Amino acid sequence: FFGVMLVSLLTGTTGAQFTEMLFKKESAGEYQARPSEFWIPYSDLMAGLLGVFTLLLVTTLFSLGEQLSQAKDVLESRRQMVHKITAAFVNDPRVQVNEETGSIRFSGDILFGSNSSVLSDNGKRTLRDVIPRYLDVLLGNDIFAEQLASIAIVGYADNTFRKKNNKDNDPDSAYKYNLLLSQQRAFSVMDFLLTDQHK
Repeated sequence: FFGVMLVSLLTGTTGAQFTEMLFKKESAGEYQARPSEFWIPYSDLMAGLLGVFTLLLVTTLFSLGEQLSQAKDVLESRRQMVHKITAAFVNDPRVQVNEETGSIRFSGDILFGSNSSVLSDNGKRTLRDVIPRYLDVLLGNDIFAEQLASIAIVGYADNTFRKKNNKDNDPDSAYKYNLLLSQQRAFSVMDFLLTDQHK
């Protein structure tokens, strides 16, 4: 039906004219199918449409193949980056490497004392030792450096929140306090890294 409608619209015929084209009138109100002269252009039109759809399908599949290849390249370079970061810190107990993302985390109270956002002397020494090695892996390879959009510093708080800090008996007080402490710790690390490099 759709194919018939399409041909009717393309040829500019009315429904009655189109019926006359397809069938020849034998007697009053009766039609008999015409020979195949009409169906030749109709089949050509369908073959043309099939060709267009095939071309669109091939183009789409080719584009998807390229995107899939690029995604595989990115995943492979990320795997190599994580492997190199892990190898760089495999014997360093101060650093934990996330084997999925390549991010590093400092264990325990290496950087800060309990309930403090002030970097300890040991924390400063650790940052001076670890961060350059980490950046050497990330920025020392052009492929890694090209895919690196940003480096985020995330602070974490103590899991020991003392009741004496909760003066108002606010159930969210521990959350707010730890959130502020986390932010202050992240800022302390960032500030140290940005100022220490100029010394």
